[in-house]
Amino acid sequence: MLKIICALLLSYNVFAILVLDIEVTHEKGLDAKMILKSELMSKEIVYNGKEVFLYMKNGIQVKLVASFDTESDEFGPSSIFKIAGEVKNVLSDKGINETFNLSPKVNELSTVSFETGEGQKTTIQITPKLK
Repeated sequence: MLKIICALLLSYNVFAILVLDIEVTHEKGLDAKMILKSELMSKEIVYNGKEVFLYMKNGIQVKLVASFDTESDEFGPSSIFKIAGEVKNVLSDKGINETFNLSPKVNELSTVSFETGEGQKTTIQITPKLK
């Protein structure tokens, strides 16, 4: 009986599902006192190595690829992830076109920001969770 319980607990830990809480904020400054702000919040179930795409109405496109850190010595799924991302503005050639890499831990907020010379700022906040 103990072997069955251990096998069930082991299989639960090995086959964990990664969920990303993502918040994308794009700010566009019209002048010193007025800022246009767009937000997109999403909760995405991510499979190891598969791409996730997020689109905003103002042309901001975010592509994310998340995977478990395989270099960890932890038993079961790693508590550290590798997230590779790309942010671009598909409506403007002069807009943002950047890539980034993050290594967040479980339930830890990671933030990356990009600014352009045109008074625009894009901020991406990602919190990975295991389910």
